Amino acid sequence: MVFRSSKYCYPLLFAALMYKACTLYHAVDSAARVLKNKFLVEATCLWQISTDSLITIASGIMLCRACLVDGRDERAASFSVQTIAMADRLDLACHYPASVTRFRNLSPADARFHAYIAWGHFAFHSKRSIAYTDPAPEYAPNCPIPGGDWTQPVAQPPYAGEMSAIMANFWTVMLPACSYYYLVRSRSFAQAQLLVIAEMVYKTLLDWSKSLDTIAASAPRSDLAFHHLANCRSSSICLHVSIMDLFRPFLGLGYNLASFSAGTVPESVFMASLTQLKQTVLTVHTTSRTEWQIPM
Repeated sequence: MVFRSSKYCYPLLFAALMYKACTLYHAVDSAARVLKNKFLVEATCLWQISTDSLITIASGIMLCRACLVDGRDERAASFSVQTIAMADRLDLACHYPASVTRFRNLSPADARFHAYIAWGHFAFHSKRSIAYTDPAPEYAPNCPIPGGDWTQPVAQPPYAGEMSAIMANFWTVMLPACSYYYLVRSRSFAQAQLLVIAEMVYKTLLDWSKSLDTIAASAPRSDLAFHHLANCRSSSICLHVSIMDLFRPFLGLGYNLASFSAGTVPESVFMASLTQLKQTVLTVHTTSRTEWQIPM
């Protein structure tokens, strides 16, 4: 956008981003309320005439997120369904060999652009699957997670650190639950079969959570790092909410977790995550910088 190029930015994406920004900010400045409605109208009009492309998928994700913040759940669901369909048409996840070949022939900048959108789409719609029991992506993107050294990566801003790659790994871990557990629990799967999936995912999540502890402990104590720590805590909240959702269907049914010590039951795991969730939320509320908060 700064260089007046539409390759990695587009009027639709800009309108969607500004709609979300104004939605978040209108509690501070009432003038933003008028602007947010105008940006929504503009983004909707541009969406209706848009064509299938990576930038349109990114715009759809942003519109969906903005509508959720603005309390427009039905419109958010509509953008979500359309974005998923577009991603499938473009084979964003590079599931088919021809798409893999095309990805490998991209320039480093274009490959990084594709990977960020593919993994962002995967993470966002996996999260919606848990929150709304919507169908989730059936598989993770078949392209590298952004943040490695595979395409001469751009340095991450200090407030972000490695969270993009870490959360991509998180949703990869959650994939069995999103793709199977939430989709098949209404079918003829035995409850015990679903518990096996939940337990497998839980064990992997415990290993994944160590990466959060490592980053939080190694982050330098500075104003910029403070935002990075806040991202770690937000990820911790996401972790414990997901664990609670994972075991919620098995509460009070008398099951034991076969691969853990005797007496470990879904109820104990659920309550442990609930306790951690309460503590993390309390920490966020008592340590957040007020100048970084926007009242809702």
